[in-house]
Amino acid sequence: MSVMLCVVRASVMLTVCLFQLDRAKTAVQAEIHELEHGVDATFEQISTSFQEVIDSLERRRAQLLSQVKETRDEKKTVLEDQFAADRLGAQQGAEPVRRAAVPGQYQYLSHGSVPGQCWVSGLKHQAQSQCDGLQYQVQVRNITRQISELNQKLDSVSRLSEPRENGFVRYEYQHNSSPGDLAAALAAFGRVRTSRTFPGLCQLGEVHAAAHLRATVRLTALDYHGERQTAGGDPFTARLTDPDGQESAVRITDLQDGTYQLTFRPRRAGPHALDVRLFGRPVARAPLQFDVSQHNDPVRCVGARGDGDDQLCQPVGVAVASDGSVYVTDTGNSRVKVLDRELRVTQHILGSGLEERGATGIAVTETGSLVLVNWRSRQLTEVMPDGRLVSQFSHDALQAPIDVAVSRAGELLVADNGLDQVLVFSRDGQLLRTVGERGQRPGQFRLLSAVCVAPDGCLVAADSRIQVFSEQGQLLREMIAEPSVRGYYGGVTCDLLGNVLATRTEKSRHYVQVFSLDTGKLQFWIDSDGSRLRRPAGLACSDDGSVLVVDLGNNCLKQYRYL
Repeated sequence: MSVMLCVVRASVMLTVCLFQLDRAKTAVQAEIHELEHGVDATFEQISTSFQEVIDSLERRRAQLLSQVKETRDEKKTVLEDQFAADRLGAQQGAEPVRRAAVPGQYQYLSHGSVPGQCWVSGLKHQAQSQCDGLQYQVQVRNITRQISELNQKLDSVSRLSEPRENGFVRYEYQHNSSPGDLAAALAAFGRVRTSRTFPGLCQLGEVHAAAHLRATVRLTALDYHGERQTAGGDPFTARLTDPDGQESAVRITDLQDGTYQLTFRPRRAGPHALDVRLFGRPVARAPLQFDVSQHNDPVRCVGARGDGDDQLCQPVGVAVASDGSVYVTDTGNSRVKVLDRELRVTQHILGSGLEERGATGIAVTETGSLVLVNWRSRQLTEVMPDGRLVSQFSHDALQAPIDVAVSRAGELLVADNGLDQVLVFSRDGQLLRTVGERGQRPGQFRLLSAVCVAPDGCLVAADSRIQVFSEQGQLLREMIAEPSVRGYYGGVTCDLLGNVLATRTEKSRHYVQVFSLDTGKLQFWIDSDGSRLRRPAGLACSDDGSVLVVDLGNNCLKQYRYL
C-alpha cells in the first residue's frame, strides 16, 4: 500500500513539474516574441529619428543653395546693367549736358535716356571728339588746355575700365567648429538601451500611508544574480487600487542609481494594492497589499506648560514667515516664541503689544514685520522680528479684537469677537470699512473667532462656520461640513494651493478640517488620533506641505502633514 502511495505522489509531482516546465516554455517563447516585436519597434524609432536629422540637413542644404542663387542673381544684375548701358551708349552716342562740380568731369545724357546712364559710352564719345578736334587747334594755349582736361578725365574715369561687380562666390564649411560639433553630435545621437534587471527579484519597500497624504515607496532593481543595479532607465509601471477598485495615479521617479521612488496619494482609508511591473512581469511581492490609515498624527510636537525657553502657557496664534521662521503668541507668558524650520527655539520677543497676557492674534506683513493684536489693551502693534517697535494704535470701534490678518494691499483685517465684525484698518490706524455684522444669517457672525486672507485676496472668516468674502466685503460662499453638529472654529488659514484649513472644536472631538476654497467642499480632516488635540486654536501652513497647529489645551505646537 505504501508503494502505491509513493507511486501516486511521484506521479503527481511529475505532473506538476511538467506543468511548470510547459509554463516556463510558454513564458520564454512569449518573451522571444516580445523581443522580436521590441526590435522591430526600435528599428522604426531609429529610422524615424534619423530621418528627422536628414530632414534638418536637407533644409540647411536648401538654404545654402538658395543663398548662392540669390548672390549670383544680384551680381549678374549689376554686371548686365553695366553691359547694357555701354552698348546703348555706343549705339545712341552721348553729349555732355553740364560740367560737374569737379573740373574735368562731366555728367552725360544719352539721347532718350535718363541722367546717369551710359557713363562708359558717353565719356568714350566725348573723349574721341576732343581728340579729333585737336588737329584743328592752331593755338598752343588751347591745345595745352585740352590736353590737361584729357589727363583729368583719364584719372577720373580709370575705375570705369573695370566691371562694377565680381564673379567671386565660394562655399566654406570649415570656418568654425561646426563640422567637428556636428560629427560629435551625430556620434552621440541616440543610444540603444537594454536592461539586465530581473523583475521577479526587484524589491519593494514597506508602505506607511494615511488617507489624503502623499506616500512614497522605494523600489530597488536587481539582476538575475541578485546584484543591485547601479543605473536607472528601466521602464517600470505601477498602479494603485483602492477598496472600491478605483485606480489612483502613481508617479515613478528614477533616482539614476538603480532605485526608484514611487509616489502616490490614497483618496480613502482601507486595504489597497500596489501593482508594479517591469516588461509586463510583476516585481517581487506585487501586487503589494497594505492598509491606508484614516488617522493623521503629528510629525513634531514642541512645548509643554511652563515659562521656560521650551515651554508655552496658553498659546493662541501662530504665523510663518517667508524664510520659514515660526512665530507663536505665548499669551500666558506675554511673549512671542520664535522657532526655526525644525521648530527649535531661537529667541523670544518681549515688550510692546504683549502686555497683560492679552496678545492673541499674529500676522506677518509683506516686509517681514509682525502685527500683534491685544484683546485686553485693544491695540494693534507692529514690531520687527528683533522686537523693535514700528507702530502702534488703537481705535474707539474696537471692543474685543482677537485675530489679525494682512491683505494684499497691506491693510490690517481685525476679527473683533465683541462686535462680531471684521474691521479693516489702514496701517496708520484709520478705519476703512467693516465686513459682516452680528447674527446667524449668511454674511453675519456670532462669536467671530478667526480671519485670514486667501491668495486671491478673498477674506475668510470663521465662527461656527466658515464664510468667504470678496475684497470689498461681499459674501461669496459658506463652508459648513456638518450643519447638524454644534461646534466652533478656533483658527483658519489658507495655503497657496487653494486649500482652507481650520481648527474645529466640538463636544466630543477636536480636529483640523481641510476645505477647497473654490468649491467650499470638505476634502478631509486631521484627527490626530495618536496625539489628541485639546482646544486647537491658531494654525499656519508652511512651504513643505505641513500645517502648524497651536494646541491651547495641551500648551504645545504640533506639526502635521496634509499634502
